Amino acid sequence: MSYAHTEVAQIAAISSNRCIGKDNELPWHISADLQHFKSMTTKQNDGAIQGIVIMGRKTFESMGSKPLPKRVSFIISTQLDYAEQKGLVDKSNAYVVHNLDDALTQAASLAHGAHLDTIWVIGGERCLAMR
Repeated sequence: MSYAHTEVAQIAAISSNRCIGKDNELPWHISADLQHFKSMTTKQNDGAIQGIVIMGRKTFESMGSKPLPKRVSFIISTQLDYAEQKGLVDKSNAYVVHNLDDALTQAASLAHGAHLDTIWVIGGERCLAMR
């Protein structure tokens, strides 16, 4: 999918029985898999932002409720006070939005300014099923 000259791509590790997670965690820990994820979702460039990711609230919480290093995280939550709950107000590396369209619009604007050509949807069954 292209969004204003920016590609929107999904990335997920899927088991042979189509599982992407179990009990809000990855069902395995494979270092090479995690390194591949990191290399795909970050791009060396001159700016401070090296990647943009969109995820659901549960995926964000499964990662310790912390934005990924060198990437800007857009967290989708229907909870109106989620940014305040998680201490994300006024953060430059994490934004809470309430639907996928807002996440894509804001991420595309940020990607354009940071000269990034891909926005990554990185997990969450609801996010992955939205498109």
